[in-house]
Amino acid sequence: MAFLLIVTIGLLGTASCHQSLLIDKLRMDFLQVEEAMWKYVLWESPHIRYSESINYLVDTFSEFDQSLKQMPDDIVYGLEPIRHIHTFLFLYPEFKQMERLYEKFRQYLEDQKLKRVQQSGPFQVRVDSDEMVRDIFNNKNGANVTVNAVYNMTFGAENMLMKVLTLIDNNYYCQNYSQSPQQVFYNLYNAVALNGLKSFIMTQFVYLMKCVEEGRGNNNDLALINKYQFKKRVNETMTVIRGAMELVSVDLWKCDPKNHVKGKTYDEFTRLIQGHVQNEADMNSDRTCTKNCQAYSLTKNYGCYDGDSQYCKEIERCNGKIIGCRYIESSMEICTAREVGNRRYEYVKFDNDLYYGKKNTCWKKPVQSWYRWFVHCSYCMCLCDDPNILSDRFINLKPVYSDIRNNRVVTGIKFVKVNRILHLQIQEGQLLPYGNIKQSTVQWVPVDNYTITDPYMYNYGNYYRMSYENRTMALDQISTKAPKQVVTGVQFKVIQNMVRLEVIFNEIDWESGIIITNSQVTMNGPSRGLQKVSIDSNADVPTLASMSMLVKAQNKFVEFTHTGFEVDAAQTTIPFIDTQPVYNNPAVPLKGIGIGYKTFQHYGGFITPISSSYDYSKLLLSPTFKNKNN
Repeated sequence: MAFLLIVTIGLLGTASCHQSLLIDKLRMDFLQVEEAMWKYVLWESPHIRYSESINYLVDTFSEFDQSLKQMPDDIVYGLEPIRHIHTFLFLYPEFKQMERLYEKFRQYLEDQKLKRVQQSGPFQVRVDSDEMVRDIFNNKNGANVTVNAVYNMTFGAENMLMKVLTLIDNNYYCQNYSQSPQQVFYNLYNAVALNGLKSFIMTQFVYLMKCVEEGRGNNNDLALINKYQFKKRVNETMTVIRGAMELVSVDLWKCDPKNHVKGKTYDEFTRLIQGHVQNEADMNSDRTCTKNCQAYSLTKNYGCYDGDSQYCKEIERCNGKIIGCRYIESSMEICTAREVGNRRYEYVKFDNDLYYGKKNTCWKKPVQSWYRWFVHCSYCMCLCDDPNILSDRFINLKPVYSDIRNNRVVTGIKFVKVNRILHLQIQEGQLLPYGNIKQSTVQWVPVDNYTITDPYMYNYGNYYRMSYENRTMALDQISTKAPKQVVTGVQFKVIQNMVRLEVIFNEIDWESGIIITNSQVTMNGPSRGLQKVSIDSNADVPTLASMSMLVKAQNKFVEFTHTGFEVDAAQTTIPFIDTQPVYNNPAVPLKGIGIGYKTFQHYGGFITPISSSYDYSKLLLSPTFKNKNN
């Protein structure tokens, strides 16, 4: 009768053909093993010697344990973001206790197998059956007590899930956790599910062993109750955690660091368009001063008319386009940059005590507008677009791929500037079955170390050179909806003079973890309807902001520009580039990559990479009990 009841309850109702998580696949596999063991114990074992039956149980459970080792044994694996939640201080010891119990059970299985192959002499078992049973059914810290404690703390009065949601709502991205919000719940699910499965494995083994020793008795009925409770916990865990995972984002980006370090946490394009002072006599081929500053909206430098002036002798020339000039005052004092670099000037001070830029210690050079006959030759405040050696304005257009031939997928992304060229660098890792990554293989793929002067390298082909006319980047966020596609590459392209993101995907065989190499597809953002992100016309240097936050930027683009004249003498190209690496730890496959813009009021902001972790919530189908007789 008990056997029929066990069969009637059946397996968890998740079809084997459905894409599932590894822990869920292991659970389903064990339920099949456990059902086969009950058939053996109830119908075949009574006709077989006791020792052979026990050995068969040990061998079967030991073989399944090898499969279980695909899951990490580290009890806090992936739980870094929640380790500071108060409830975790109580949850941790329960996880630890289950690990101790299971390691002792594993040792018992190994002892039994070793004992059989011992040829001669006494064999010292490390864990005997009495000790193993006593520990598993201890009414203070046994397997069932521990699994119930974990379950109650996660979903009961302490409600760990609600505290995790609160953590995510409370400025989560600025806590520097290397996990998307959904990954936090995914890792918690794995920990809780593995904890429950280990408890179920141990208790069912003991019931099976006792049934062999004592006959049918009550052990198979107790096992039935235990199995029902196990399945009930699984159903509720799947339902609740999937609901939480669907509430939160799979996106990950980096908040500003406490201290900005150029080349490490940020970088910048330099001298794209920059504040520059020029006399109107130098901006026309006739060398006249009959117009005004506003007349020079797009021109160039025709030489220095007043060659004996301090301006002509000591102020850096603009050898490119001169743009958008305006008149401020006839006399000014230019504080030139203290060293040759990204800035031309520290500040410009006008006669009326108006400062463009910030006061600084420097060599001050007076600049005085002058008259020629009855015509006033004014110095104008303009912009300079001069693509010289000091101007880093290049973006790599070469595609970057993970090593799919060695079964590696993209697991992270970051910006890096090499040889004056901005690259998207990828992190890769070897894909394993069920959407896992072999953590020991995770590495950053070196960028292509070329220069713009190398042979056969040219603008719009290998790289893109921005200019005053062409300096926009789309804030594309590209993700796949196909459950068996993951990111395997990324590339910038120039479409209609705008830098656009393109993401490369490949299909994978979920159960084997093998990348299907001939399944590559590329995806782009929308081709129309993009709107320009508004940047404050008097924006200051981004690193001076207290904290930048991500702007909702769907179907938008950003135009690289200059800082404000008033706050910075228009000397700095903005936005800056956030070079902090964006990756999940533990590493996971990605379903998408994006480019975002984060800023703070009155500051220039940062272009930042965004990764979208694989959406595991779609795999948590809430199971139901099936009646196999129907």
